[in-house]
Amino acid sequence: VKIYTAPSQFFGLDFNPAPSTNEVINPFSVKEFRFAVNNLINRQEIVDTILKGYGSPRKISIFDASPDYGLVKDVVDSYDFSYNQDSASNKMDSVMSELGAVKEEGKWLFKNQPVVIKIAIYEGTAYGEVKEIGEYVAEKFEDIGFSVERIYYSNSSESVLGQNPKNLSWNVKISGAIYYSASKFDDYFIIYQSPFMKTLAGSSKEGAWNYENETLDNIGKKLFNGNYNDENEWVSLLRDGTKEVLENAYSIQLVTKKQIFAANDYVKGINPSEYVGIRDLPNFRSMYVPGKDKIIIGTKETYEQGDPFNYSWFATNIYRMDIKQCLRDFAGWNNKDNLEYESNRWDSSITTAGPEGKLDIPSDAFMWDSAKHGWVSLGEGASATTKVTFDLSKYIGTKWHDGSNISWSDILYTLYVDQESVHNEKWSEVADMDAESLSRIKAYRIADDTHLEVYVDIWHFNKGMVVSQATFTPNNWVLYAATNEIIYEDRAMMNSLSNADTYGVPAMDLLNKDHIKTVLEKVNNLDSNKFSSIFTVGEKNYLTSSELEEKKLNIKSWADKHNNLIIVDGPFYLDSFDQESRTVYLKASRTSGYSFSKRQ
Repeated sequence: VKIYTAPSQFFGLDFNPAPSTNEVINPFSVKEFRFAVNNLINRQEIVDTILKGYGSPRKISIFDASPDYGLVKDVVDSYDFSYNQDSASNKMDSVMSELGAVKEEGKWLFKNQPVVIKIAIYEGTAYGEVKEIGEYVAEKFEDIGFSVERIYYSNSSESVLGQNPKNLSWNVKISGAIYYSASKFDDYFIIYQSPFMKTLAGSSKEGAWNYENETLDNIGKKLFNGNYNDENEWVSLLRDGTKEVLENAYSIQLVTKKQIFAANDYVKGINPSEYVGIRDLPNFRSMYVPGKDKIIIGTKETYEQGDPFNYSWFATNIYRMDIKQCLRDFAGWNNKDNLEYESNRWDSSITTAGPEGKLDIPSDAFMWDSAKHGWVSLGEGASATTKVTFDLSKYIGTKWHDGSNISWSDILYTLYVDQESVHNEKWSEVADMDAESLSRIKAYRIADDTHLEVYVDIWHFNKGMVVSQATFTPNNWVLYAATNEIIYEDRAMMNSLSNADTYGVPAMDLLNKDHIKTVLEKVNNLDSNKFSSIFTVGEKNYLTSSELEEKKLNIKSWADKHNNLIIVDGPFYLDSFDQESRTVYLKASRTSGYSFSKRQ
């Protein structure tokens, strides 16, 4: 047996910095208090006792081995992250006194009431040691005189985390993540914490409170929009943003967990990543056992009845992501060695006037108009920073898993859904779409039978970073339309567990026979006339007369044979699922026209 390890799981703390009220003190509204938590927590003790030695202390959201870390290491090292409970307690005491609290018999009081720190602790199974770390952090606050309320949850949207932050329903959240890839030019941790992104739990709802930080917002927006002239200026922004993130401590990092993977010696084709181990996406395509026609992969979880499994919510945790990476093809992915984006099934090229100039958008380019429910020409005078041209010759005309052709109608419907999910008020209440990122896409243009142009207000000195932000993931439009009508229009099922709880309906599960029946009924009733505006660009309708009926028949046949409606485009298809043993059976896709050949 060979053992592979990778530092791909992280734990940290998120803080609610909303202001105190006349009756309730929130010490986390003060950045000095938030930063002092760095000194309160013994990171090495968490590694030794909770992670059993399989990990290391963590200070920032960049892999230690990443070339990006070297660009900011001296900035990180200039801050004191060392464990010193007495020092942390003294700093916190000073803040508490200024806020009007008093310490009596070792306990903090405000207006004769205990000062309570409310800690939201995830108690599900998806992120391993989150609960144990939450208990550890709670005890550290109790040790220095705070009363602690532990708030356990398994679904964040129905917990206190979904409430307006100014209500002070929570103060601290234990965060955790498992990475399935690593990327170069990693500035997202700065963008993510910038106020304009509204990533503070509960802040994205209309009218909710969010913190303000003009300096961080300016840096984050420049990084997000590519407002820098070259790599040197980007590095400067990265360093300034790192300093701003560390000093304000809206969240802090605690530890990295070293994930352990094992494989028998006879398994070949494994090429592990230094960052995510054998979970790196190409391994699912390259691993094999000589002389055998199958490979067995053990995993902590596969699927539980009642979990959402649909085209809007395909992977609810890292274990389902492993399955998704087998089933799906992607336009590209990050190279495990240089961490840069590279094309997979869609070749691409870019033309740019960035960072400061603009390209004219051709008059026959188009964008979805939700109010008019159709694609509209931008006409003369429209401009964008960059044009990304995708070569879809290895994609258009190949097959979905059920044997249906992948067509321009699938592309157009997917682009329509992306736009409608933001601009259709009814859809946007349910959809989980990043409106900020989508706003940078200015127009599309079908250049010929196999080339799509995407005009974007994005610039980066690295081509792959631009291309990766212009990509999207197509779906079989007939299935996608049927499921979207059920979710967004009928609201008879929902795309996620949180929305299902909100609306009191099931989460759509395309392995559930009753859900499959409902979707098939919707598929059968689809009328091409209803969708004509989605498939009509200018004078051309991209939906052929036979396509809808062909896809209906293939979808029905697939459901009858495989008892699921997971029909996508990757190297493996979902053949069946055994509920009793929790076993997912995947088989290699051998449909004609697939872009990659069988191992010889």
